[in-house]
Amino acid sequence: KQAIILSAIFAAVTLQLSAQNATPLQLSGKVKDLKTGKVYLEKYDNKIFKKIDSAKIVNGSFKFTTVVELPELYGIRLEEQSYPFQLFLDQAKVTVELDPENTRNGLKVTGSKEQDRFESLKKRQKDLSIEQLIKEDPASIVTAFTFFRNYSYSLTPEEIQNNLVLLSSKLKNSQYVHILEGL
Repeated sequence: KQAIILSAIFAAVTLQLSAQNATPLQLSGKVKDLKTGKVYLEKYDNKIFKKIDSAKIVNGSFKFTTVVELPELYGIRLEEQSYPFQLFLDQAKVTVELDPENTRNGLKVTGSKEQDRFESLKKRQKDLSIEQLIKEDPASIVTAFTFFRNYSYSLTPEEIQNNLVLLSSKLKNSQYVHILEGL
């Protein structure tokens, strides 16, 4: 009987913690040379993007106010695209400009501190050790993602564990930390 009660309490606490991270998105955007259509919001989950919402493009503009987990990696995909533009969203008001003809560099993001960090790291990551990466911002979701995506393959399980403890405890429930813990 006590096990059932403890399980119920654990489930309620876990649900509450999840709800605390759920935030209405403040994402608006414009699409170059496209007046109408549809845009999809996709969440990065277990190495793939999963569609979670859609919005109509009206006069070249769209808006999402979907309740989502933040901060996190998301994708924005136009209906004719096979792969989304990737961006890190946080609690800030974010605006994007999409250029469907330039799928490699056709995304401009304004307002997301996490996206700014991601863009900065893309340019200088090869010059950073995993320790330097974590030391710069141990609480950033981008740090956890970059650790998982770009560093973990070259580290031993012991090195992964030693670097995981350097991350902020705020990231312990992130999908990236969970994956790293299993390596």
